[in-house]
Amino acid sequence: MMFRRLLPLLLAATLAACAQPKVSEGPAASQGNPATAQSDTWVTRPGEKEQITAAPQGAIEPQPLDPATPLPDAGPAPVLPPPVVIGGGIKIALLAPLSGRNAAVGQALQNAGELAVFDIGTEGFVLLPIDTEKAGAAAAAQEAIRQGAQAILGPLFAAQVPEVATVAMPANIPVITFSNDRMVAGPGVYVLGLSPLQALERTIAFARNRGYTDFAALVSDDALGVRVGAMVQEFIPASGGHLAKVETYSAGTNDFSSVARRASGGAAKEKTGPGYRALVLSESGPKLKQLAPWMPYHNIDPALVKVIGTPTWDDPSLGSEPGLAGAWFAAPDPAGRAAFEAKFRDTYGRVPPRVATIGYDGVALLAVIARMTNGPNFTPDQLTNPSGFAGVDGIFRFLPSGISQRGLAVFEVQRGGGKMIEGAPGSFEAVVN
Repeated sequence: MMFRRLLPLLLAATLAACAQPKVSEGPAASQGNPATAQSDTWVTRPGEKEQITAAPQGAIEPQPLDPATPLPDAGPAPVLPPPVVIGGGIKIALLAPLSGRNAAVGQALQNAGELAVFDIGTEGFVLLPIDTEKAGAAAAAQEAIRQGAQAILGPLFAAQVPEVATVAMPANIPVITFSNDRMVAGPGVYVLGLSPLQALERTIAFARNRGYTDFAALVSDDALGVRVGAMVQEFIPASGGHLAKVETYSAGTNDFSSVARRASGGAAKEKTGPGYRALVLSESGPKLKQLAPWMPYHNIDPALVKVIGTPTWDDPSLGSEPGLAGAWFAAPDPAGRAAFEAKFRDTYGRVPPRVATIGYDGVALLAVIARMTNGPNFTPDQLTNPSGFAGVDGIFRFLPSGISQRGLAVFEVQRGGGKMIEGAPGSFEAVVN
């Protein structure tokens, strides 16, 4: 019952605080000419086009996904403020890239955490920002323990999580990573970032409820694509659907005409459908815009096939792609973060990157637990309570496996941006996915 009171407590506190292929035959260049688009990873990096409707053009916009490549140089390391201290006693380490190429993202995570301390933290709550880049993630974890941290938030990148966990586990200190990679979750290691796999599962379940039974998947051979391919082979049959095929293509390809033709079975220009009614894609960013025009040309017509994508599709520019008209994707409800973004902008004079919300939610979660009369008690029983917590990006909870589960809304790609067609759940009483 204590955690049933904690969920509305965190919700109320948060709301109050934030109150090269041939193109002579096929799609026109205006629809995303495959010969002119550039390759990219599935994370938006600083300087790319803003993908969230509520944030201004030019903001840093990584979805809560691990960058596949380093972000562009953020310039000199910022001058960091001292740790946020209210009194002294409960110490939480925040491990992030506070110097180097990813310093802008790390600084945003720290700033978001500071907001949560001042909004929710009680007397004696201390936030210890520690850089993971100067001496490495393991050294950062050792410094956290030296300073008496009782829990660790971070690191940002999945590759650093084992380094931190190796240091933290013998000291019985939980690690709540900002990564979204479910593969790094485990005993004492909790993944706070939004997994694209969970978002795809949410949308597939939504499609099943709308009567879609026959699915296919078109995935690249990079890390994300391989995991999406494995997920659909398990999840779709388990949900009562039929998986017709999983088509894989090279992540380095520029011949998206051939990719789309293989996915359709080669029946170009025949409007009878490719033999399935829903197609799951792992692609995003500029390469998605290279692929999209070829899909209807090769019989994957949006009038016949429902396309399903990842949270990175929360991009208003996708509405101009006819091949993605009416496509579905799951993502957090943007209404919850609008006030947070406004407060961050007013406080720090800049628009927060999309990932900043998990910095706020991570600190807020631990601050709420620290308020308990018997706290702080950052044990697995406390962190994995099934009632969950309410944050800027909606409700979330940690499963015993360390994977996080989030309440997500479902959106439809339309001109001008994604339109919400099913809202996010308000509690975990009903099944989220």
